[in-house]
Amino acid sequence: MTPTLDLACDLISRHSVTPQDEGCQALMMERLAAVGFCNESLRFDDTDNFWSRKGNSKPLVCFAGHTDVV
Repeated sequence: MTPTLDLACDLISRHSVTPQDEGCQALMMERLAAVGFCNESLRFDDTDNFWSRKGNSKPLVCFAGHTDVV
């Protein structure tokens, strides 16, 4: 398998029912940090989210890390 398919299979195999994401966001944050993204966790009531940013000037890349039931 490819690294992308491995990641997709790993995420899909997790029983992630909001607000328990079973580590999906931590995995995504780890992968994004490994390629130079800065992560920020966000909490809304009992639900965690995150966003990741790569760069401080144009062009800027952002990733919105909302996970949900697959």
